[in-house]
Amino acid sequence: ITLTHTYPIENKSVNPEQWNDEEFQPNHHLYWGKLFEPNEVKITWHVPSAKEIGFSFQLFHELIELAMTRLDLLLETCKFMQYLLTLY
Repeated sequence: ITLTHTYPIENKSVNPEQWNDEEFQPNHHLYWGKLFEPNEVKITWHVPSAKEIGFSFQLFHELIELAMTRLDLLLETCKFMQYLLTLY
């Protein structure tokens, strides 16, 4: 369920404070390809709230479970039809 994933909020090449620095904006090309040590990277994570998780379960229940039930019925109908064909 994609709505419940934890993921980085930003996908910028530098940390937020550097990105928002007035000096960085006109000189951003100087930082292209800059490598960071893992401890230097500041990641802001999106962690789904209880409301988001509840909404994803509601969607799953309303859309996926209904479709799966219909699919199961179709498969059972096909099996029954195959059974009838073996009788003749």
